[in-house]
Amino acid sequence: MYRHIMSVLLALVICLALTPAQAKGPGLKEAHSAARNVAALRAMVARGARLIELPPGRFVLNARITIPYAPVTLRGAGPEATVLEWERGAKTSGIVISPQAGQYGVLLRDLSLHTRSAGRGTALTVDLTAQTASGLIQNRTTPRLTLDSVYVHGATNAAKDGWRTGLKLVDVLKAVINNFSFVGNRLGPGAYASSAAVMSSGRGAPVEQMFTNISVVAADVGLDFDAVEGIFVGHSNVVDVGTGVRARTSRGVEPMLQVHNSHINTNRFGIYADGMAQMSLHHLLIYARNSARRDVVGISAVNTVFSNISNNIFVDNSSRHALDGIVLEGDGNLISGNLFQSARRAIWIRGGTANRIGLQVYGKVAEPLVDEGVGTVRGEGVK
Repeated sequence: MYRHIMSVLLALVICLALTPAQAKGPGLKEAHSAARNVAALRAMVARGARLIELPPGRFVLNARITIPYAPVTLRGAGPEATVLEWERGAKTSGIVISPQAGQYGVLLRDLSLHTRSAGRGTALTVDLTAQTASGLIQNRTTPRLTLDSVYVHGATNAAKDGWRTGLKLVDVLKAVINNFSFVGNRLGPGAYASSAAVMSSGRGAPVEQMFTNISVVAADVGLDFDAVEGIFVGHSNVVDVGTGVRARTSRGVEPMLQVHNSHINTNRFGIYADGMAQMSLHHLLIYARNSARRDVVGISAVNTVFSNISNNIFVDNSSRHALDGIVLEGDGNLISGNLFQSARRAIWIRGGTANRIGLQVYGKVAEPLVDEGVGTVRGEGVK
């Protein structure tokens, strides 16, 4: 009996020793001043809390919250149930998670980040640069970020306030982002103070970033990627933007951009891809907005090789400017099964070799196919 009791007590001591620091309802009060709420959150961080649970309510803040360690979980009671709201005059704002060591993950969920400023600040930054060694994020297999049900808005509406950037990722490996909502700050028709809902880049070869159920309204770019491989964007709604999805690379050709089963409503580009390989863009509905200030391109693919653009629908809703559906420069790509309800040029091959064009469906289209490439292969029945 004595041995059994001692065994239970020893197990309990070990369990308590291994339990990470936790902060439930870390002294936040809706009635508190912004400075006191910031102090309460910073106190939890100073103690190294690994789990910070935020209670329901709207909590005003006047400075940035920085978390310099991982693993860490920041969890609210639900988006719009737990709201962190930064004052208009705050000199710094948002949340920055920037671990200085380790290869551990970050979890954020069930909260909203609001601002009373117009076109200023980044709501949430996850910077894992310190996990890079010899030019690569190390290790290459451990998931780093899970973000679920986070809403990033202005405190009132898109005409009055909103963040400059919603979510900024730096050298983040294996990220899963679901149910992320961003409403930015609009300056007028087709013009935005918000630069991007999502920005992701890195020098350590970040790979495998998955975005599902993303909602974007009012940003110059919806989702902006540079030097990221393995990008998946699906089941999303990106409207009232300058460019829906932009993928570029400053480090050579990057494989695997997949955007699918989504709607993009744009003033400039639905998708702009430069330097992609084995890209797949399919089952998209792309609109040119009536607020466009220039001609619109549904999908612009530059320096693109061995990629597939298929089963998309293009619609020109602009009364003053023209829509070119797909504009391609690259080699060995396939364009097939798209539906062009209205466009100036449906498909424009501006350069490249051995591209293949399959059957399409054309509505009100002035020029179905403009071919300036070399050795383009046209399927049976394609003129």
